[in-house]
This record gives sequence, structure tokens and C-alpha cells, in this order.
Amino acid sequence: MSVTTNHVVPRLVSSQRAMKWQTIATILAAAYNLSILVVTRGFSNDQFFKVDPLFDKNGCALVIVWGLAYLSAAWNWKDVPFLFLVFALEKIFYTVHWWKWLGKKDAWREVAEKDPSANSFFDMYGAGDALFGAAFLAISVTGLV
Repeated sequence: MSVTTNHVVPRLVSSQRAMKWQTIATILAAAYNLSILVVTRGFSNDQFFKVDPLFDKNGCALVIVWGLAYLSAAWNWKDVPFLFLVFALEKIFYTVHWWKWLGKKDAWREVAEKDPSANSFFDMYGAGDALFGAAFLAISVTGLV
């Protein structure tokens, strides 16, 4: 048994060292989405859910689901390039929504400014979504080649 254990451990360690940028970017995107749990204080921050209807409790639950979907595909990116294209489209949707929301922020300013963490989230989330959307598009293309 000790021989088997000795062979397994180095293999796990070496596979972690050989992690491709595509896997790292996908794990970071998953962490980015899952961080909504921090900003919403574990779904207990009712003020957060009043800022933008897209980010009500159900919308935030879907953000978590998307993050888990990214995580589930992080190590298989080369096998599912079209899934990463879907991920890119989803990030484009959120980026466009954010861009439009920034144009209407004055209508939401009073609500957003009652919670500094929510205000920061709504000011910045689209930039991260744009970045990860571009990464997912690049991953899709590299998976096809």
C-alpha cells in the first residue's frame, strides 16, 4: 500500500503545478461569482437586493450556480469549448446590463449608498465580468484549436 500512496501523491502535486492558465482563469471566475456570498452577507443583506432587480435573491442564487458551473468545467476546458462560449455570452449579458445600469445609477444612488459594500459591488462587477468574458472567449478558441 505504501508504494501506491507514494505514486499517487507526486502525481497529484505535479498535476497542480501543470495547471494551465485556462484552468486558473476559470477557477478565478468561479471565485469571483461565489464572492457574491460575501457581498450579500450570506443572503442576509436585504439592502443589497434593493439596488438592482437583476440581483435579487433569486438572481444572486443564479450567480452562484454559474460559478459552480465554471468550477465544474475548469479542468475540462479543452473538451467543452462551446460551453466556454456560452460562459462568455453570459458574461457579456452581465457586462452590458452593468454598463446600462451605470447610466441609470442616479435613480439607484440613494439605495446603493446606504451600503458601501453593495455600492462598491455595483460600481465594479461589470468590469470583472468583461475580463472573465474575454477569458472565456479565449478559452473557447484555444479549446477549438
